[in-house]
Amino acid sequence: MHTNTPGLSTNQLAAQFMVKPESVRSAYCRDGHYQGLRPIRLPNGRLAWPAAEAAPTEGGIE
Repeated sequence: MHTNTPGLSTNQLAAQFMVKPESVRSAYCRDGHYQGLRPIRLPNGRLAWPAAEAAPTEGGIE
């Protein structure tokens, strides 16, 4: 499946950080970001997370 999204989906971001997608969505709703990452809201309402910045820090979450 080919998509033209400018970043990662919420599910893809959650997989990179080894958390549930619900954790990413709830942090975004509560704080406006997830681990300092702010998504782009697409016209269809989905979130596109910046792929270049979406690497978890080594040694876990600080």
